[in-house]
Amino acid sequence: VWIADYVMMGYGSGAIMAVPAHDERDFEFAKKFELPIKAVVSTGSTDLQSVPQDPAPTNTFLNDYKAKNSHRRKLPHIQQEGLTTYFLTWRLGDSLPAEKLQALSTEKEAWLTTNPEPHSTEQTAEFHQKFSDKIDQWLDAGEGSCVLKDPALSKIVSDAFHHFDGDRYLLHSFVVMPNHVHVLVTLNPEHSLPDLVKTWKRHTAREINKALGQEGSLWQPEYYDRIIRDQKHFENVLSYVEKNPVIAKLKGDQFSLWAAESQETDCKSALPGQGTAINSGFLDGLKTKDAKKKIIHWLVENKKGEKKIQFKLRDWLFSRQRYWGEPFPLLWDKETGQHSHVPTEELPLLQPEMEDFKPTGDPRGPLINCTDWINYSDTLQRETNTMPQWAGSCWYYLRYCDPNNTEAFLGQEAEDYWGGDSSTENCKLQTSNSAEGGDGFVDFYVGGKEHAVLHLLYSRFWHKVLNDLGHVKTSEPFKRYFAPGLIMGEDGQKMSKSLGNVVNPDDVVERYGADSLRLYEMFMGPLDQDKPWAMKGVEGVSRFLAKVWRVAFSEDAEGKWELSGKITDSKNDDLAKVTHQTIKRVEEAIESLRFNTAISAMMECTNAYTAAKEVPRDLFLTFLKLLSPFAPHLAEEINSKLGETELISEQTWPVLDESLLVESEIQLIVQVNGKLRARITVPADISKEDAEAQALADENVQTHTDGKTVRKVIVVPGKLVNIVAN
Repeated sequence: VWIADYVMMGYGSGAIMAVPAHDERDFEFAKKFELPIKAVVSTGSTDLQSVPQDPAPTNTFLNDYKAKNSHRRKLPHIQQEGLTTYFLTWRLGDSLPAEKLQALSTEKEAWLTTNPEPHSTEQTAEFHQKFSDKIDQWLDAGEGSCVLKDPALSKIVSDAFHHFDGDRYLLHSFVVMPNHVHVLVTLNPEHSLPDLVKTWKRHTAREINKALGQEGSLWQPEYYDRIIRDQKHFENVLSYVEKNPVIAKLKGDQFSLWAAESQETDCKSALPGQGTAINSGFLDGLKTKDAKKKIIHWLVENKKGEKKIQFKLRDWLFSRQRYWGEPFPLLWDKETGQHSHVPTEELPLLQPEMEDFKPTGDPRGPLINCTDWINYSDTLQRETNTMPQWAGSCWYYLRYCDPNNTEAFLGQEAEDYWGGDSSTENCKLQTSNSAEGGDGFVDFYVGGKEHAVLHLLYSRFWHKVLNDLGHVKTSEPFKRYFAPGLIMGEDGQKMSKSLGNVVNPDDVVERYGADSLRLYEMFMGPLDQDKPWAMKGVEGVSRFLAKVWRVAFSEDAEGKWELSGKITDSKNDDLAKVTHQTIKRVEEAIESLRFNTAISAMMECTNAYTAAKEVPRDLFLTFLKLLSPFAPHLAEEINSKLGETELISEQTWPVLDESLLVESEIQLIVQVNGKLRARITVPADISKEDAEAQALADENVQTHTDGKTVRKVIVVPGKLVNIVAN
């Protein structure tokens, strides 16, 4: 047992946990005394996303690997004890030309007839040179179907491989090629390899067929596997998987390559995060959360421990030694040290006026200098500590509803009006992004992540105590909580003066205006995600606002702005449809807090206005109402200059006309053998027969079906037409 005060300081007393690779304090201790550090958690994975490399001139493994063992050939595997790591390969059912495969199969059977088993080393090498290598060459040349070149379809396969990682298997590496896949995986002994491959194939085939609008089998029935013999073999396979796209001369978007991080045991820094268990015996391959469950199960099963849930509460230091804050309404007896509260009629208690309220170094705080105030009487003196800001902010939302009430902090009438009919039963704080929340007093609470463990937590304590005492009817303060993400610096790190990456909003407002600042903050991305600041983005939304301005105004010869005459009392059915589509999209986006998509919808609407020769006045005024919550200054300015006397902020929200949303025409995607060949515009109610006829009549489609027989045409109404021809 090693003990050192500098490790334990501020951490408690006792022995070190002894996990130096995964605890900063233990790591520092182990480094100091040169103790061995062994990693037991691998922290996640890295997406390799193909960095082009020149393949080695010779690679003995590449030739060695051609000797694939398949279930159909029933060649013997090399068995090993414990966990088994497999290198798996399978391909699309139509990845190779049928006529070539038939000829190759005939040739192979003839060779096997003249070369009966068992085969010598020379015969095995000859077999794979004649047949396996040839198939690989055809695959690399892409002579058959290559639908997995499509990144969206490749992602379906990639996601499937990741889905059970850490549960049914430990994933080491894979590559999704245009027409086949390679996977390196260690199997959980509780699961069978055939079932695993069947699950992968069935799921990916269903999703890819759905995306392509087709039916039928997708993969070849068989798959090829090879058991990894030793570490050298493992490293060779990793190298082969990584170089496979390079050998096939594929571009970066034509394949998906992934490999797990190296499981280093010589750590250069502590790795305290979540990951996958390594060097941990029966826990190897499990995700951290699953490893914890298995450890508990093992302890219980072996009667060495029991499962228990223990909650911890972060200490709340309520007392402050400073001037700013509510004074404690307590009186101390100078002789006995007993305390009592000030008379109720003297509440609220305010701190005395002070010219100098800076900290004095006295642990009793700066109020100690106010001797007249402190000495309440000959026998009593006031408490000099003050409360933190939580004392007021924990219940301010209640007082705001009845600020002038001198009899109570919240009257019953005000509580009924603002709190509605919330019941004290089944109160539950909602933290999802759904539009509806649980029971509570405040409808919606928006606060940063730090609020979830500080203000939000303590507000609930405060509110529940008030409920227990009968002062409020609801047992929960907030119906719904939403935590927005942070706006990071341009370097992607949290803004900090020490890093010099702080963006001063005053500078942005001075250069681009307040509307551009607020609009960009909403346009950066989903509200709940952390997002890096980019000044170019501010410039972009500023240009958008300028575009809105130019719909109504133009510059005269002297450079002054004047009404352009584009806003008229005319009618335009196309713009009416665009405007009401925008109303619908903005309403839905606001309700779900997707402000960025609302702004995108308004940008598209502005483009339509800009392209039109005339814009109906009523439609443009409606658009300004949509824009107002996002860019109120600009919207009100344009509204006023157009002669409107009522503020937009005091008007009603636009009413959606559902009848204007009906589309008369739609666009269909046309594919030939899974590849996009055309987009055709057709009536929204077009029949399958007419859609098929128009697709086959398209000039580019005819180019790619010329000389071929159309075997099948699949029409997915409203989406696509897929033509199979050979």
